[in-house]
This record gives sequence, structure tokens and C-alpha cells, in this order.
Amino acid sequence: MQLTGYSLSNYQTPMPYGYGGERQVQAFIDKELVYPPSALEKGIEGTVAIFFIADTNGNTNDVHIVNSVSPEIDKEALRLFYKLQWHSALKYGNKYPCEHIYRVNFNLKKYRKLVKKRGYNKLDYPNQFVDTSNTIFLFSEVDSLPFPIVKNKPCPLPTYINNNLEYPEEAYKKNITGTVKLEYIIEPSGNVSNIRAVEHVGGGCTDEAARMISNIKWKSGFHKGQAVRTQMLTEITFGIPAKAGPNSYSY
Repeated sequence: MQLTGYSLSNYQTPMPYGYGGERQVQAFIDKELVYPPSALEKGIEGTVAIFFIADTNGNTNDVHIVNSVSPEIDKEALRLFYKLQWHSALKYGNKYPCEHIYRVNFNLKKYRKLVKKRGYNKLDYPNQFVDTSNTIFLFSEVDSLPFPIVKNKPCPLPTYINNNLEYPEEAYKKNITGTVKLEYIIEPSGNVSNIRAVEHVGGGCTDEAARMISNIKWKSGFHKGQAVRTQMLTEITFGIPAKAGPNSYSY
């Protein structure tokens, strides 16, 4: 499903943007969006436009819908919106509050193709108790940590990364090494959202690390018997031994 937006700022600054950039935000929306069954049955389509103001810390204020489609579709658009985190707008290196409109397009044909590609039409929560407050818990605060699921079985994250991560060609040719540190959220659905690079490495290493994390399906973290949003921090070190490839991982 396509999300687009434009800035209404009088400062003519770059608009606020979601953690991870447009591509990562889009990947999350494609995994998380569920077309309301009643709207699907009635063939209701359209674009929900959500107005908000991003302050200098990226917090959202005055959130409201300026173009409504239907109550159930509006509700789903807002559910997705409230899961996104934002970088503030900048002007000459300084952060500024900025008005913004974000649009969520609900298109039946595109959604059916999306469902076929991803293999599900509703989110698979780990149990019936899910925290819907959007509270984000640190990994040190949850009772049980999220963990990756590969081929329907738990899989240690280091094993998954070492088996699947590809050393970027540009980094290998230029002998670029270093550690990428990523912060991200595991949603109650097990999807990954809001990937943010705390420490970057050039040559495509940061993009590759983010790609790996975003492609993993997780079992969510739990707090007091509820599936919750859990903030994680992962470090992936790229080195070039005799055979190119990642040689270190920590979290």
C-alpha cells in the first residue's frame, strides 16, 4: 500500500520523515496493514489524509484526519500512523516544528496482490492479550525478549544473520569495515518497525544490516502477560577476513 506526503511548512524546510526512510516505512506498512473486512466486502476504496505537526523532537501533535474514507478505514490508517516515529524537519542544521500531511491509500486491487505476496490477510498475534496503548518497552523492561522465527521455528539471531547477510560489494572493494548499530521496534504482530541507524558504516553496510533486520519475522516481547512493542538494539560488525563476510555480532 502506498504512503505519500507533502509539507505545509511556511519555512520551506524538508518535511519530517519516518525512521528508516520512505522505503523502510513502506515495507512496514505493507506487512502490517489489514484492510477492514467490512470495507473489503463493500468495495470501499480511497485515501486517508492525516494532518500532524512534528515538533523539534519528532513528537507528533494535533493529529487529525483531513480527508476521510470511512470510519473503519480511517481507524486502520490511524492505527498504522501511531506506530511510526519521526525525525523533525531541519533548516540550516536546526530542528523546527513542521506541519505535514501523510496519506494512506487503500486500494482493493493492490491489497489483494499484497496479501498474495505476503501470505496473510490478518495479523497473527502470539496470544489473545495484546497491549494496544502503543507504549514502547525497552528490551530490559520486558518479561520475555522477542526472538526470530525462521521456517516456523525459533532461530538465534546471530545464526540467521551469519547465514543470510551479504557483504556489500562496494564495501568489500573499498575495504570498508566497521560496526552498524541499529535501533528498532518489534511490534506485537512480530513485524519490525522504525529502524534507525545509531551508528553508520559506509559502502552499503548500513543498508544491508537494516535489510536483514527488517526481513526477520519475530515472536514479540511480553510484559505482564501481554504482547508489547519492544525496542531493540543490535550491532552487526562487518570485517573482511580471508573470505568476505560479517564476522561479528552482538545485541
